[in-house]
Amino acid sequence: MNIKNKKQKEFIDQIVADFKGIHLISVRVGKCRIYLKSIKKHSENWIKNPKVLILYPNVDVKTSWEKECDIINYHPDITYSTYLSIDKVMDNNWDYIICDEAHLCGEENQLPKLGELIRRHANTIIASGTYNNKTLEALIEHSEMNLTIDYPTEKAIKDGIVSDFNVIIYQ
Repeated sequence: MNIKNKKQKEFIDQIVADFKGIHLISVRVGKCRIYLKSIKKHSENWIKNPKVLILYPNVDVKTSWEKECDIINYHPDITYSTYLSIDKVMDNNWDYIICDEAHLCGEENQLPKLGELIRRHANTIIASGTYNNKTLEALIEHSEMNLTIDYPTEKAIKDGIVSDFNVIIYQ
């Protein structure tokens, strides 16, 4: 098992134990796969086809989720919504909510609504590969959740999962 698979398994086990929190997981680590496998494992004994809400900022993120569902052959009942359209899903009940690329959630308009939505649901993850301090503080304030996984790009580079593009090699 390579380091990327080990880290994914570590994160899945942590999420299944407590399916709530703000996650900083570096790009290229496989967040979609981690969350889909976590939902599958967490729900397998109590929900046959979980209702999942994936919130995202743009269509590229939605496409990544759809592709990953096909790759791992797992297709729960997923509703996709952009942060701009959060009003359309506010009144529904969800077994799981994943807020992907949450650093792109509009702080002035969407973030208060996002906070309201996730405070009403038990199994909620706010995820990104890149938070700045201001964004992270705003997410903590509105969601009333803490950073529970902290695996920034610097750690992924150190572990060899992500290439360090700042290093220039001269021959």
